[in-house]
Amino acid sequence: MQRMELDNAPRRILLLLDTSGSMGNYKSLSWSNVAHFAIRFSQQRKGDDSIGLDTFAEKDEVYVPFTTDSQSLVKHIEALTSSGKGRTMLGLALTEILARREGGLRFGDAIILVSDGDRSDADKTDFTRLRDDQSSVLAQLKG
Repeated sequence: MQRMELDNAPRRILLLLDTSGSMGNYKSLSWSNVAHFAIRFSQQRKGDDSIGLDTFAEKDEVYVPFTTDSQSLVKHIEALTSSGKGRTMLGLALTEILARREGGLRFGDAIILVSDGDRSDADKTDFTRLRDDQSSVLAQLKG
């Protein structure tokens, strides 16, 4: 990269919240921290930026499609009570997100992962291949 240019283009940001068993139930400190961060992040949304909300344990679940309505997003986060179930299958969730066509990611979008960092041994995702496959798709979209 020779130089970096900043722009004020609207961003689409996907909040990906870990709801697996290692997070504990919705009353646990781990889950409370995740929900608190997600709410604060949502309240910081600027201008035309939009935020989507997905949860994952053993698979990705679209909880709120991309929206500019921060208040609605906060209400959905506060209503989440399904944490503490299943294995942490981050690789599988990312594979599902990146393969999504309708409402899926596009060049310039970002994923913010909020998790305790545990990963199930059952998740055999090759993250290097996942990154390389996605990089080639994004290059095609950009070009």
